[in-house]
Amino acid sequence: MAPPRTRHHRYRAAFSYGGRELVATTYSTDPDVVTRAADDKDGTSFAMPVSMPRTGFYVLDVASGKGSWSKVGNPHDSMGLPTINARQDFALSRSGQYVWTGLTSEPGMQFYDRHGDEVPAPAGERNITWYVEARLSPDGKRVAGDFAGRTMKTSSWITDLRTGKKTEVHGQQLLAWADNRSLIAWDTGKDGGSEFHNHLVLVTIGSDKTVPLSGFRKGAGRDAGRWTPVFAESR
Repeated sequence: MAPPRTRHHRYRAAFSYGGRELVATTYSTDPDVVTRAADDKDGTSFAMPVSMPRTGFYVLDVASGKGSWSKVGNPHDSMGLPTINARQDFALSRSGQYVWTGLTSEPGMQFYDRHGDEVPAPAGERNITWYVEARLSPDGKRVAGDFAGRTMKTSSWITDLRTGKKTEVHGQQLLAWADNRSLIAWDTGKDGGSEFHNHLVLVTIGSDKTVPLSGFRKGAGRDAGRWTPVFAESR
């Protein structure tokens, strides 16, 4: 199946775990275009998406560029409200067998087969928080979670998938696994400060030590001077 022909067609791509395939999310219009709406209670304004333009996804072989497109409807709740953001890109599951997307309400993620039909979450990926970039450990036994901040100023959760036990680890935001017990994370300085004034650190489960990996990013929010790291697995 081919996507609808339109001069506004746009794509967002993500590699598979092994790097041999790409999943490209397709949109009929720019999903980042928003309009401002006023809150009736206090007069403040907030951003609202102009449309929900996601249309489906391609799964493409990196070496040959060949693949196919699948149409996916946008999910809604019982009241007819969309349960995805205006931009909600697809990604491939750990095995590469399925495609998934984040949801803005429970169950938090939806998986699809390569034809765009909904399927249950595969074993090992049912407890993933989709917006936490680190996701599963290399051995598939632990999953990186979101912000904790219970016993440390900046920390995140790690969940053991076999026992369900949660462990608090240093790091404001977990980005990638370095091995089965250590992760690369964003974190603020020892003196705290703005959450946007952060740097890359190496954190380890069960250790109170953090190892700085970079200098601090400058500015705040979406300032032009900020940079974004890119991680690749070594095989």
